[in-house]
Amino acid sequence: MGKMAIGDLHGQKFLEHWTDVGSNVYLKLNAFIQLIVLWFLPLLSLLLCNISRTLFTICQFSFCGGRPI
Repeated sequence: MGKMAIGDLHGQKFLEHWTDVGSNVYLKLNAFIQLIVLWFLPLLSLLLCNISRTLFTICQFSFCGGRPI
């Protein structure tokens, strides 16, 4: 009976430890994802917008009498 209580306590400590580790990893991952969403996505959309505008200008330049916008 005494031995079982020690085993239970050890199991509970083990579980608490991994729950802490899991929530730590989750918080770090969450912060990383927010960083990507806040910084990377606007930059990516800006880049895509510039690329499409450049392509549009090149296409218009070559097909429509050589006058870019």
